[in-house]
Amino acid sequence: EVEVVTAGERELAAGGLEPSDFPLYRDYPHVLSTTKLASLGWESTPIEEALNRTLAEHRESDRDGRGEGPDREAEERVLGVLDTL
Repeated sequence: EVEVVTAGERELAAGGLEPSDFPLYRDYPHVLSTTKLASLGWESTPIEEALNRTLAEHRESDRDGRGEGPDREAEERVLGVLDTL
């Protein structure tokens, strides 16, 4: 199971992080057109299914995610800040 935790810029800063430290972060507004993809027959995968597939593939691989995003200690600092709110 995965627990989704949200933190704003202030909470991240308290842990020494910025939103851009995370590989999936995008500044908003982030606008793009999927018209060309749709014209090729592409259909979006529901988010829950996409995450389940991604997690399963990751667990089967030998990748550990190091070098992608903040280290676990920095994440723990932010989670500690969130626990005090």
